[in-house]
Amino acid sequence: MPQVSLDTEVRYLKGVGPVMATRLARIGIVTVKDLLFHFPVRYQDRSSQGLPGIADQQTEITVQGKVVKFDNLYTKTGKKIQLCQVQTQQGQIQVVWFNQPFLKQTLPPHTWVSLSGKLKPFNRQLSLISPEYEIINPQSPQATVHTGRVVPVYSQTEGISSKWLRRKIYQLLKQVNLPDWRDDQPSKLPDIAYLKQLMPLQQAVEQIHFPQSNQLLSQARARLGFDEWLIEQLAAMDRKQHWQSGPPAQPLPCQADWLQQFVDQLPFKLTSAQERVIQEIHQDMAKSLPMNRLLQGDVGSGKTVVAAAASWVAIKHHRQVALMAPTEILAQQHYHSLQQLLQPLGVQVSLQTGRTKHVTPDNQAEQQLVVGTHALISPGFTLPRLSLVIIDEQHRFGVSQRFELINKGQRPHVLSMTATPIPRTIALSVYGDLDISLIDQMPPGRKPVKTYVVPEHKRADAYTWLRQQARKHQIFVVCPFISPSETMESVKAATVEYERLKKIFHPLPVALLHGQMKGQEKDTTLQQFREGETRVLVTTSVVEVGVDIPQANIMVIEAAERFGLAQLHQLRGRVGRAGEQAYCLLFTSLPQASQRLKLMETTHSGIKLAEADLKLRGPGQVYGLQQHGHWQFKIADPY
Repeated sequence: MPQVSLDTEVRYLKGVGPVMATRLARIGIVTVKDLLFHFPVRYQDRSSQGLPGIADQQTEITVQGKVVKFDNLYTKTGKKIQLCQVQTQQGQIQVVWFNQPFLKQTLPPHTWVSLSGKLKPFNRQLSLISPEYEIINPQSPQATVHTGRVVPVYSQTEGISSKWLRRKIYQLLKQVNLPDWRDDQPSKLPDIAYLKQLMPLQQAVEQIHFPQSNQLLSQARARLGFDEWLIEQLAAMDRKQHWQSGPPAQPLPCQADWLQQFVDQLPFKLTSAQERVIQEIHQDMAKSLPMNRLLQGDVGSGKTVVAAAASWVAIKHHRQVALMAPTEILAQQHYHSLQQLLQPLGVQVSLQTGRTKHVTPDNQAEQQLVVGTHALISPGFTLPRLSLVIIDEQHRFGVSQRFELINKGQRPHVLSMTATPIPRTIALSVYGDLDISLIDQMPPGRKPVKTYVVPEHKRADAYTWLRQQARKHQIFVVCPFISPSETMESVKAATVEYERLKKIFHPLPVALLHGQMKGQEKDTTLQQFREGETRVLVTTSVVEVGVDIPQANIMVIEAAERFGLAQLHQLRGRVGRAGEQAYCLLFTSLPQASQRLKLMETTHSGIKLAEADLKLRGPGQVYGLQQHGHWQFKIADPY
C-alpha cells in the first residue's frame, strides 16, 4: 500500500472524498493523524470460535465457512427475510437477516465469510441472527477486521458508522509510520528508566485499536496516556515561562506592621493554614516577577480573608485591586464580605456589575478595590493603577476573559481562587503554570454537616422532620432542573417543587430562586431569605457558590444522583456557616446510586470526595475544567 502522511487531509484518502470528510469533521477528524488518534470508546469480544450448545446462547461467537445457499423470503405482511446456509468445519449452520435483500448479491454461494453473533432459535432451528459479517480469503482466514477478534467500537456520527471507521483505521495502520519522540529527540527528554519501558508509539496505536491481548492493550494505554501527560506538562511549563518572560511587575512588599494592623481588626483568629498561604502570597507580591498563584480551599475555609490580606498590601502601596467573580450573586457576596473586612481600615470597596456601577470614568482613578463580574472586562472600564487581579472560581472564565482583565493593568500580580475541590494530580497538570496554595484547615468551631441519603420510601418521614425543623431553621431545597423535562419527567423541577412545598410547609413562607429570574427579583428573594422572612428556599444549583446565609442549617437535594460528589459537597457547604449543627438530606430514587452517595455521609473533605468522584465518573465536566482551554485527554488516567 502507498505511504501517507499524518498531515494528509482525510478527504484525499481512497474511499473518503468531500462528503465523508465533512461528516468526519463533525467528530473532529480532519487529518490522517486525527483518524488514527480517534480511539475506541469500548471493545466487543468476538474472539470465541466454534458452535457452542444451546445453553451458551448468550455468548457471542464467531464462525467461518463457505456460503452454500442464500434465499430471500417474503412473508404475508411484506417483511423480507434472508436465509443463508454456511458450511463450517463444525457443520452447517443457518444464518438469518431481516430486510436486507441486497445481501444475496453480496454473499452468493461459494463466498467465504466470517460471522460473529449470537445463536437463537428461528423456525425451531438454532441460527445466527443478524450477525456481523465480512468476506474473507480462505487461505488467510485469521486476517479479519470486524469478526473473530476483540473488535474496537468507536464514537460515530450520522453517515459514519463504527464499522466504516474500523475498516479505514485498519487500512491506515498499514500505510502510516508513526514517529516516536524517543527516537527523534532523546536528548530533550528526561532520562528516566520508565521511558525505556514504554511500548513504541506505532505498536501502541495498533494495539489500542486492535488489541491482541489485554496485557498489550494495557501497555498501549500506558504509553499513550504518558504522552498526553507529558504534552500537558510541557505546555504548562511553556505557559509559565511565557508569563515569567514579560516585563517586570510592581513589587508590593508587605511591612510587618501593615499585616499586624490587618489581623488586629479581624473579629476572629486566622487559622494556621490561612497564615501560611497569606505569607506565600505576600512573598510573591514582593517580587518584580508577577505572581501567578492559585488559592485552593474547601467551602468555608476562609479564602476571602486571604484575598483581603493581599488587597490590603496593594492598597497600602497606593495601587488598585480588581476582584472578578463569575456571577452577580457571588460578586455581591464578596463585596459585602470585603466591606466588613476592610472598611474598618478605611478602604473603599466598590461594586461593578451589569446592574450596579460604582465606577465611572470620572472616579476610576480614585478607586481602591473594585469587585465585579464580566463588567470589569467591558471596553469602557479601566483602572490606571491596577496592580493586583483576583479571579474567583477562575475555571468558570475562559482563558481570554481572564487575560482581558489582567491586561487592564501593567503586569499586575494575579491571584486565582477556587472552592472547587481538585485532586492534586489534576491541579498540578491543569494548573501547572500556577503556583498552588492550599487552605487545608477549617475555621475552629465549624461542625461537619450531618449528611443522610434518603431513599424514596422514607420521603414522608423526612418531610415530617423538615416541617418541625422549619420553625427554627431555614431550609434550602435544590432541584436539578428549573422546569419539568419532557425526557426526564420523574426528575424534580424547581418550579413544580415550589408549588408542592408551599402546601406541605403552609403556613410557613416558601420562596423560589433560579437563574432565569431577573436580577432584582433574585436580589429581593435572597434578601428575604437572608433576613429570615422566608423559611424554605426552593432553588437550583445557582446557590452552589456565593450564597452565604448563616441562619440556613438544612440542605435538601432532590435527585442527588444527578450531581457529582464534588458539587454535592459545594451545595452542602451552604449550610452550617454559623457554627450550629447542620444537616444535608440527599434524596434519590435510584438504589444503585446509594453506594456512591453514601460517601457523602462519611467523608467531609472536598478533596477526598473529588478524588472519589473522578474515579467513579471520570474527569469529563465534573470540574468544568474544559473551559481552561486544554484538558483534552483521551487515554490518560489521573490515577
